[in-house]
Amino acid sequence: MNNKTIGLISLCSSPFLAIDFMVHGGFDNHIPTSLGGLFNLIYMTGWFLCILTLYQMHARTKKIVRIVFATQVVFLCLAEISNLWSIVQPVSNNNLFTILDLFWPVSNGFMFFTGLTILLSKKITGWQRYIPLFVGLWLPATIASSIIMGNTPATVVFISIYSAVAWSLLALSVYTNNQANATQEVRLSTQTA
Repeated sequence: MNNKTIGLISLCSSPFLAIDFMVHGGFDNHIPTSLGGLFNLIYMTGWFLCILTLYQMHARTKKIVRIVFATQVVFLCLAEISNLWSIVQPVSNNNLFTILDLFWPVSNGFMFFTGLTILLSKKITGWQRYIPLFVGLWLPATIASSIIMGNTPATVVFISIYSAVAWSLLALSVYTNNQANATQEVRLSTQTA
């Protein structure tokens, strides 16, 4: 799959967390449903694809950068398992589900480090370089807005809009990134040679 296709898929999936918040009421009032699990699976799949594309661009960089990306990928995979579980069994008191579900906020929190790594590695230039960090600031912004505004509809609207905008920009940054296009073309040409 090329990065333009990944960017389009991710762009289509980026509003699904916001949709879930609007339908199910944010974090504090969240009612687990199979539909919510599906929304989260769709949203996180687009995010996962973007991270894989960015990871490919950084494959020949320092070991610590590759470790950060690999960690982000593992966290997203574990969170995706909890999304699949939520589709099948939305309310679960299973200890394994509880552990897997923790990787949902962990993957969001770790995105700050992934975004900072991308910014500092300078492998990406232009506005695309800053977007992963903007995505990584979603969880701190969510926590801050919850503290400042409390559990109000304004908080749900804020975190929903931030989410939709941040992950849409991440998808657009993958779609428009010339370095990702060049990396993919080099990889394809070496495979056919």
